[in-house]
Order: sequence, then C-alpha cells, then structure tokens
Amino acid sequence: MRIALLFIAACGRIAFDPLDDAPAARCDPFAPFETITLVDSLNTPFLDGGVRLTSDELVAYWHSERGGLYEGWTAQRATRDQPFGMATKFVASTFMLWPTLTEDELTMVYTNNADLLLTTRATLTDVFPNGTGIAAVTTAVIESSPFLGPLGATLYFNRSPGVLLAAPWPVTGPGQTIAELDTTAAEVAPLLSADERVIYFSRFSVTADLDTWVAVRDNPASQFGTAQVVPELNTGGADNPTWLSPDLCRLYFESSRSAQFDLYLAERKP
Repeated sequence: MRIALLFIAACGRIAFDPLDDAPAARCDPFAPFETITLVDSLNTPFLDGGVRLTSDELVAYWHSERGGLYEGWTAQRATRDQPFGMATKFVASTFMLWPTLTEDELTMVYTNNADLLLTTRATLTDVFPNGTGIAAVTTAVIESSPFLGPLGATLYFNRSPGVLLAAPWPVTGPGQTIAELDTTAAEVAPLLSADERVIYFSRFSVTADLDTWVAVRDNPASQFGTAQVVPELNTGGADNPTWLSPDLCRLYFESSRSAQFDLYLAERKP
C-alpha cells in the first residue's frame, strides 16, 4: 500500500512524570481533552492543515489550499487567547505541506508529498526560498509529515507505506524506524512534546480512517511504551495531530470530520 499523506484518554490513560524544568501545568496532563473547537481564524472554505506554532503560541505556520494550490501561510496574534490576524504566505514554493521550523524560525523542513525539503531564510520577515531535497532521507517512496523535535537533535517523519522514523538533526543519515510503534497498520504524522517523552501520531484504524494515538517513554533515548488510542480526538474522518503546547494542555490537529480538512484545538481544562 502506498500512502500519499496530503495533510495529511479516558479509560486506560497513559501516565507519566513531567520533567522538573517543564512549564507549570495549567491542566491535568493525564486527563482527556475536554473541549474541541475550530480554529476559526486560520480556517477557510478550502483545505487547511499541518499547523505548527511557536512555543509561545503567538505565531502559526500551516499549509492551505486557499490560493488554489497547497502553500505555506503564517499568522500572528498578540496573546494566546486572541484569534490570529491576517494570514500571509511565508514560503516561495507553490506546493508544500507540513511545515516544521527550528526554534529561531529561520530553518524549515516541509514535504512536497514526495520528499522532505530543507530551506533557510536570513530574517523573520523574509519569505523562505524553495527548498532542496534532504538527500540522506530521500528514497523512491514518499517521505512526509516532518516534525523537528523541540530538543533540537531529531527530525521525525513518516515514510510510505506508513512507518515512523527518527533521524539526527541536522540530518546526516537515513533515520531509524521507531520500531516499537510499528504495526501492520500505517502510522503517520508524528508529534512530540517539548521534552520528547510523549508522542502523538495517527494510525489507520480497521475502518480505514486515521485515528490519533499516544505513547510515552522515560527519556528521549529510550523506547516508547505501548501506544493507546485517544478516543476524544477521533471521528469517522481522518484526524492528525500537528502541535502540542509545552504544558501538554492544548493539542492542535487537522481533521476531515466536516468533509474537508480544517484546523481544530483540543484543550485540557485547569
């Protein structure tokens, strides 16, 4: 099976101990997400997905079909509780998906739904030029949904037909399969917490839709434990996690639950 990823809990909730230097929790990180809302200020009548935020949650980067092709867009807001302002394009490429940026927002990896590409810019006001392929992870099949680990040492991504991988960052090799999460189903869209101990990802269910799962490990060098489905995030459509707040209280994701891909926010309450 060859997967083209275009934008692609309750009982048994996984528990873990936050790191000592983690942000003060505004919620119970063990609890289910209680509310799910559309991110109205980022969505359009077209397809919108793959949103990533800066750690302060004031700048968003995502892909959108609003211009007729999948392009990269960005928007800002003054505080986390406000809607995002006007969207502008931030990358020259006229076909790009799943942007993921370094902490300084000057280097980006994205996919053209075939390969992973790398691009850099000099200042935050510059538009990223078209990227070039990352040769070390390029194969004859599709590499997609890249995610730069917040600790700055790992690039996570998936490879068709649906295998999660981790490669050293900057990329110097082909990457290693995250074997403990690999099943006969397809796993895509990896998303890591700020300490890289928690991973959210999507897995094809028996009904052939993408559902969100979560797994936890003791430290970034150890293996993940058994993954569990996150039932409150899943529907009969495709549901892909895209960004998790450092305090684990808010998870942004894309979903086709309304017949097309839109951006949503799931929150754990204080």
